[in-house]
Amino acid sequence: MSRNTHRLFLCICLTLITMLSAGCFQVKSDIEIHEDGSANVNASFIGNEFMQEEIEKAKQDLLKKSPTTKVENVSQGNMKGFRASSDYPDIRSMARDEHIFDAHTGVNNGIQMKQGVLFDSYSLDLLFENNDGKNIEDLSSDEQAMAKAMMSDIKFDFTINLPYAPESNNASSVTNDGKTLYWDLSGALLSNEKIPIKANFRIWHKERVIALGIVAVILLLSMLSFLSKSKNASQNDTDPAKAKNSAILCGMLLLILVGGTYYLMEDKPKFTEQDIISNIANKETSSLTSSNDSKTNNKATKKSASPTDVKTNSLSRSQSQSQPKSNSNMLDLSTRPYTETALGPVDVSVPFDQLYEGLGSEEKPSKLDSDGFTHYYYPDLEILVANGHVESIYSNSNQVQTKRGVRQGDSVQDVLQKYGEPYGKTAYNGSTLYEYQFRSSNNDNCLLRFAVKNGVVDYIGSRIIR
Repeated sequence: MSRNTHRLFLCICLTLITMLSAGCFQVKSDIEIHEDGSANVNASFIGNEFMQEEIEKAKQDLLKKSPTTKVENVSQGNMKGFRASSDYPDIRSMARDEHIFDAHTGVNNGIQMKQGVLFDSYSLDLLFENNDGKNIEDLSSDEQAMAKAMMSDIKFDFTINLPYAPESNNASSVTNDGKTLYWDLSGALLSNEKIPIKANFRIWHKERVIALGIVAVILLLSMLSFLSKSKNASQNDTDPAKAKNSAILCGMLLLILVGGTYYLMEDKPKFTEQDIISNIANKETSSLTSSNDSKTNNKATKKSASPTDVKTNSLSRSQSQSQPKSNSNMLDLSTRPYTETALGPVDVSVPFDQLYEGLGSEEKPSKLDSDGFTHYYYPDLEILVANGHVESIYSNSNQVQTKRGVRQGDSVQDVLQKYGEPYGKTAYNGSTLYEYQFRSSNNDNCLLRFAVKNGVVDYIGSRIIR
């Protein structure tokens, strides 16, 4: 569930208030984490008849931005809506793909992870707030009264189901022997209330625990066997001293094993910034990039693009190139995009003027090619522009990634796991191109391309199909 979706529903609620039309609206977000570390994220949005048009718009918006999300219609009494779900092979994948888990420097740490011998430790540190900055106190007295009356009909439930009871949490309520944690986030929908979500939990490596248990049983039985032999040495011709020493050795090994296991279980991990597995987002940059509907995250490695990929007209930027670029407006390449067609903070179809000042210094001067495209060269991206809009994007480093977290240097297995079988697969210039079709935010037909060489993503491209 994307932050754009959250904001959309916040706007819906506030629009209802200003229209002074009562309605009932519920959001439920359920996260299921399994014993093997895999996870499911489910979100349902339902409302009464007055909300159906807005809910349908939200569903279509979600499908446009995330075509692979599973969406089904649901109903509850006189309310109808939809349920969206996504599956992840591990918590790390979930943390990188779901923007509700983002870490913000100096604010929250998202999800942190420490790998261990017997278990992996996780720390959940989220902060839910009304990112639109709208507050009940900003409304007129009549609207405030209406808003407070509506609070009882507007609900936002956030639930996490864990395979084991967490070590600590700040949940509103806990059920299922401590394994189901619930938070009521309704207060953040119509105010600037900030609601923290915290939980520390473990995912056990069951096969390792079982193996240690078997070793402990073997050592115990061996110790008892040697002790028995040392007592009956005269009857079975066994050297009593040797049997006794063997029993002592087995006992010492068993003691070390038990003591080491106890220490590992009782040791409380100290999480640092290096343990964050979520995307690290800068709040100011996030608001800048989300307004252009193009967010991104993390990393990727380099290759230039095929000159035959797109064909249109060009743009001259001689005046813009002469202007200095302000650091305060720089785009954050470490954010993850909300659209399938974006790389880093840049998406196809968007006006290049909205991005230019935030992209920083160009690696070399821009160039107009024979097909009418202006190429802009940056350390991490090459951007092709025509008629003032971005037509193609190509990665030039491992600093940018796709919406699903694939970047240069990742294996072809990573691509197939996250995108499935490609729409097209062709050989080009020593690489194999894995191609997937998507629609841009402007509903243009687009092609997302992974150039794979020696089993590794050599570069990533995204372009409008003309």
